Parts: sequence; C-alpha cells; structure tokens
Amino acid sequence: MNREIKEDRFHLGLDPKVEANALITAEIDGFRVQWKNDGVDYPVIWRAFRANEPGLSVKPIAVNRRFRSTHLLTLGDRQFLMKKDWHVERRCEKRLLYFLTGNTSRYGRIIQLINRAIRQGCRSAQDIFLVAEKMEGGVCVEAWLIADFMPGHSLEREEVMANLDELVETVQDIHRHGLACNDIKPYNFIRTTEGEIKGIDMDISSPLLICQANDIWTMKRRFGAQVPLEGGLGLTVVWALIGLRDYLRSLSRRLRGKPDHITRPS
Repeated sequence: MNREIKEDRFHLGLDPKVEANALITAEIDGFRVQWKNDGVDYPVIWRAFRANEPGLSVKPIAVNRRFRSTHLLTLGDRQFLMKKDWHVERRCEKRLLYFLTGNTSRYGRIIQLINRAIRQGCRSAQDIFLVAEKMEGGVCVEAWLIADFMPGHSLEREEVMANLDELVETVQDIHRHGLACNDIKPYNFIRTTEGEIKGIDMDISSPLLICQANDIWTMKRRFGAQVPLEGGLGLTVVWALIGLRDYLRSLSRRLRGKPDHITRPS
C-alpha cells in the first residue's frame, strides 16, 4: 500500500517538558506506550498505521516468525521498521522469572535499556523509537515497535568467520553499554552501508548478566570466538554456572546416546 506522504503531520517538535531523546510514557488506546522525544510524533505514526490511514509509504517484509509481522515505513528521507508481536509467553517458569525480576514489560525494558545505551554513545545497537504494549493479567499479549531501518545486509556465517575480531568488538560494545543480544546468530547482525556491524532484535527478557553470559558462551561455541569477561565478578560467576549447567546437560545427552546440540550448536 503506497500512499502520498505528508511529513508535517508526523512531526510535532520536541516536547519541552522532557529532555531531548529521552523517553515519554503515556497510556494510549489501552496500550502502555513509550517513545523517543526527538521531534517525530511516533504515536501518531503508530496509530495511523494501525488504522490504515493515508500518509505513510508501507511495504511488508517477510519474516520467519509465526507471531510477528514487519513492515518498512518510509517518511520523507527516513525509513523505519514497524513490528507487531502477538506471541504470548505461556511457560510458567518464564512468567515466574518475569514476575520475580520485575520484567513483565519485556519490550518496555528493551527500549529503556537501548535508549540509555545509545545516549551514552553505543554505536552497535539498532535504535528503537517506540514501544506499545497491551498487558493482560501481568502478561504482554500484543506489542508494537518502531525501530530504526539500517540499509545494509544480514551477515552470513562465512562473513562472520572472516571478521570475527570485528564481531567480538561489536558484542563488547553492546555489553559495555548495558545491553545483550541473547540470540547470537549471523542474521541478527547487519553490515550497514557505512561498513559498521550492528546488532538487531535484541532479547533482554532474562536478567542482564544471564543474557550477556549466554552471548559469551554462544560466541565461543558457535564461532570459536572469545569475548572477554568484562562485567566483573557477577558476570564471571553467572558465566561459570551456565557453563557448568550446559556441560551437565551435554553429558546427560551423550550418556543417553543423543546428539549434543548444547555445547556444539550449529
């Protein structure tokens, strides 16, 4: 659906009551909405998209996710990704973990961490401009995101193996700014047209140290790369415990004659 673009409608200017590039929070249409105060009226873009109103150039993007849709939005010389996620977490242990860690607002936490990291100088993470979450019974049942569209290409394994030092530096930069990937696969990294590697689709649904430790182990097992442990004693302890857990799981599978998909991922 390609329609005429009228930029003025979506530019409201900075909210003088909120620091530039900080987050604004409001309840809109039954959703808890957080968006970046950078002069673009992201809630209006989000509502216009949901209502299929004119004023946006929209192109669907195929994604291999059952409970997610993604569209490319063009607004003047800027492009955004509009994502809708309606997967409901039904695993009791995950719901309990979210409750105990105060992380029931999964996407809300992600935009807060990414906003802080980018304002502190992180250059390796995809920016998120809006998150809207509908909560029912303490569980997110529908979420919308407006994220930065970064022209470039997803990495392939061959490119990763040829540029391991660069990927390690990217993961280090992400960790140093209080973020984690938590799902390290080649296609979750973009080589931008400027030549930079950036992480996308970050999942920080578990405590941060666990997510960062998962990144370090995955980099070692999947690519043979060593990401330095720079998170202090806490990260070192969590990293060691996860390594012990995975070793015991792997040993159990091998003793039962099953393939080892834990310490030797594809």
